[in-house]
Amino acid sequence: MMLKDPYNRTVSNLRISLTSRCNLRCIYCHAEGEVLPKEQMSAEDIAELMRVGVQFGVKSIKFTGGEPLLRRDLVDIIRSVPPGVESSLTTNGTLLAAKAAELKEAGLARVNVSLDTLRPERYRAITGKDCLADVLAGIDAAIEVGLTPVKLNMVLLDGINEDELDDFMAFVRGKKDLILQVIELMEFNECKFHGDVDSVERDLNDRATQVVTRRMHHRKKYCLDGAEIEVVRPLHNTEFCAFCNRLRVTSDGKLKPCLLRSDNLVDTQGKHGKELEDVEIKPVRGLKGIKEAEIDIDGTKVKVAVAHSGGQARALLNKVRDQIAKDGKSEYQFIEVMACPGGCVGGGGQSWGSNIAKRARRGESLYEEDRSLPLRRSHENPSVQALYERFLEKPNSEKAHKLLHTHYYKRSTVDGKILPTK
Repeated sequence: MMLKDPYNRTVSNLRISLTSRCNLRCIYCHAEGEVLPKEQMSAEDIAELMRVGVQFGVKSIKFTGGEPLLRRDLVDIIRSVPPGVESSLTTNGTLLAAKAAELKEAGLARVNVSLDTLRPERYRAITGKDCLADVLAGIDAAIEVGLTPVKLNMVLLDGINEDELDDFMAFVRGKKDLILQVIELMEFNECKFHGDVDSVERDLNDRATQVVTRRMHHRKKYCLDGAEIEVVRPLHNTEFCAFCNRLRVTSDGKLKPCLLRSDNLVDTQGKHGKELEDVEIKPVRGLKGIKEAEIDIDGTKVKVAVAHSGGQARALLNKVRDQIAKDGKSEYQFIEVMACPGGCVGGGGQSWGSNIAKRARRGESLYEEDRSLPLRRSHENPSVQALYERFLEKPNSEKAHKLLHTHYYKRSTVDGKILPTK
């Protein structure tokens, strides 16, 4: 099954925070949006989360923190990444030099290194530690063992490091394994040093010999004078959100769809196997008129759509009609049309005077009730299984198709009388 959120964005990347601990105290740190995290996940929980994520279409995993290199079992965690999934890691680099070779051997593909300045006194002011030499040694070690490309994360800070942009470009120039990422400050920890990213990007655009737009977040990558610079702009940027493909996991095991929200977390810690697989990401639930999802059934992709109300059904069927006229087929293998907003949970059982908000709350109560039931799927119901075994023969049998499926017949008369039409 492919994960798609209510905005039809496909989730293909897991961003897993391995710990909330860090050996630096950066003035702008957003701590991956965590609020009072509890006990960090075990290596076993992380491995199981990755395994299930791959079943739902995850193709890449980013390990973050805190500082992930503080975990003693980091190498074991990297070794547990499922085959075929790219893994990378974001680090402050202070501990990287001694561990780079082991991380590469365990299967890590590359690293991002946080580096906001090339000047020791500024580094100390930003991070609270005098570790710049250690970070530079870590970058060299990462390149040497092949944890590449190494991306340098430079948060643009007004009045602190804006004048170092040319120095950073000189630092990465001519080094194919180094990419500079200029990142817009997100104002956590009451950090107000928001740099002028607009002017930086205009200058890069004027000087670049090539500009590439990446799929992820629609970030712009500028190539100039042998240097590669990527600009990451999360604020007031609708494209950044529209093209986001990641799902975050907090260090204490909660699914976190967005860095800036903490009111919609889903706790996964301690869940394994089927229990974890059944953690509900609901791409076709809710009150939105038309919703879609793509499901992988034993290697076969099945695309489904659900429409609520006649007007939404008409829009969906017009889309199907246009697809068939253009391509000779529809992208959907299954379509469900429901008369009621949100489906049956928003149907005729509503109390008088119900509105959208009340329907949504009632729907969630019914979903909660459903989650508590020991038997939730019709194909797992022993009575249904017995019916097929004793009478209907098997799913999709000719008898089952004849008795359980309906057919449309245009009815213009009843008992020979012509029905009135509008």
